[in-house]
Amino acid sequence: MKSYEIFQHMSPALASELLSYLQKTQTPVFKSVVQTLASQRNLRPVFIERKPPPERYTWIKNALGRKPADTLAAHLLQAWLLGAQKQMLCDFLDSLGIARDEDGTVENLPDSPPKEKLREVTGELL
Repeated sequence: MKSYEIFQHMSPALASELLSYLQKTQTPVFKSVVQTLASQRNLRPVFIERKPPPERYTWIKNALGRKPADTLAAHLLQAWLLGAQKQMLCDFLDSLGIARDEDGTVENLPDSPPKEKLREVTGELL
């Protein structure tokens, strides 16, 4: 599944949590996202910035769910996972036996694990 597809299927509540976290803890990244998405739609960033947060987050989620925003969506998911969800990410990597740094980053990503193992590990996390 591509990053933009994750945003297409993401619940509005989770998208709001993710975007709110990024806006509060990584403001320059959030502003850059707003500017990039606005330019993709031929809008000025102020158009998005002036929306109330629920409307703003819905607009951003929908924009990140478009194919041209795939790279940007991947970057946001990485920032959120390595920030707000670091422990979950580390637990997931440890369960799969993937070597990682303290902060959850992986230098050399191994081949895709078997589907059965992925189902087992994701079931444990959920």
